[in-house]
Amino acid sequence: MFNSCLKRFFSGYIARCRKLSDITQEEMAFRLNIELRSYADIEHGINMCSTPTLVSFVRAFDVDVGGMFEELFEYLNSVEGQL
Repeated sequence: MFNSCLKRFFSGYIARCRKLSDITQEEMAFRLNIELRSYADIEHGINMCSTPTLVSFVRAFDVDVGGMFEELFEYLNSVEGQL
């Protein structure tokens, strides 16, 4: 259950960033140096992104890592009873 919560959070976070950046899934996959299908699976919550992909995402989009993890912890606290 914990892993599915992580997948749900990161798929939403990454998808939101892509949409705010007004880029396609294809462009996002290119920026993250992964296959389009792999990116689509991440965004749809089918697979969790790997550590290298997460690092590429943080670097490519200048993500505030502290803010991202703060959001993650808030999300996990909100679903704590479901874990």
